Amino acid sequence: MGTGDGIRVAVIALAASAACASAPKVEKIEEVAVRVDRLFPQADGLDASKIGVKLQLANPRSSAITIAGIDYTIDTGDVSGTLSGAVEGGTVLEAQQISEVEFSHKVPFPTEKEAYKAVLDQGQILLTLKGTVRFEDGTSADFERKGAVATPSLPKFVVHDAQAARYGKDGLDVTLYLRLINENVFTVIVDSVSYTVSINGKATDPKEAAIGARLTQGAAQEFTESIVMTEKNFENLAAILAGGEVEYTVTGKLDVADLELPIDLSGEVEFATESSQ
Repeated sequence: MGTGDGIRVAVIALAASAACASAPKVEKIEEVAVRVDRLFPQADGLDASKIGVKLQLANPRSSAITIAGIDYTIDTGDVSGTLSGAVEGGTVLEAQQISEVEFSHKVPFPTEKEAYKAVLDQGQILLTLKGTVRFEDGTSADFERKGAVATPSLPKFVVHDAQAARYGKDGLDVTLYLRLINENVFTVIVDSVSYTVSINGKATDPKEAAIGARLTQGAAQEFTESIVMTEKNFENLAAILAGGEVEYTVTGKLDVADLELPIDLSGEVEFATESSQ
């Protein structure tokens, strides 16, 4: 059995019940109410996801009670099966108070490449959390919740911008601004990016970049590809200049996390013709 990765406790005071002026009476032992307040993802890496759990415990009694421990299971289906864990006790729930207890559990992703990519493509992990809070007086309270948490995302290779402008009198300068983006809140290591840019069906020399690139949280790396179109390399340049637009494609692969992700991007770039200038 695993153990919870962390625990945090917050206490919120409840309004005490008005004291009764009548004769003392025997207190009835009331049950502590436990509910799952929140399920949320925590930053970990591309090989696993960490699920955070926040429990809210309301102690209606007139005396404090101590948590002896928390046992739980997390059913993640095809992602990682059913995981189990435990959180150590010692937290004191004061009388007439609500306490919040947080813990987290790591969910490893499948090692088989297709199954791994399928999990990340799905974008979330569907799960069922079940557990029991045990108290030192021998009582306990169960909790359960179904939910989903987001998975990390693989880096993306995109065309951030594309521009075309006349080059001299009879030429065209086409520039593509390419970006490799890490949208995660943790650092990702990219093995490499290989790509080829084509303008109106004519391919440029293949490029390899971002070898061993270290992309920090929310970071991006930019690459620029410029192609000067003249009559020497484009026989139909006159027709292209008269048409007012060029087509581009970017094909290749992105190597990351032992995966080869295909790159297949395309679009059009407009430019001013002589008649519109």
